[in-house]
Amino acid sequence: MPCSKTFEEICTNIILNHESSGVGIGKMMSAPALQYQGKVFAFYKNESMTFKLDPATDLNSVYGIERFELLSPFKNKSPLKGWFVISENYSSLWSQLAEEALAFIKN
Repeated sequence: MPCSKTFEEICTNIILNHESSGVGIGKMMSAPALQYQGKVFAFYKNESMTFKLDPATDLNSVYGIERFELLSPFKNKSPLKGWFVISENYSSLWSQLAEEALAFIKN
């Protein structure tokens, strides 16, 4: 599955800016992902990016994101806490969200 140009640019920038801190490329659910010391904090799948953020993050008031989903990969289980799926409609915010996800996973 091809990545979006925006996702590829975000990967390049984050890796360059955080190269010495253990940030790199990985996989999450067969999708290309950004990881920090082996832990995924963001990935691209189905024309959306998914970010690991503080579960209490209010995406609407902080970023103006009115529509998002929680990652729900299992049919009979609740969505995963803190994993926010953000559509390409908000791709202009993906870079900022990726930085926030990296900061969150470092703590």
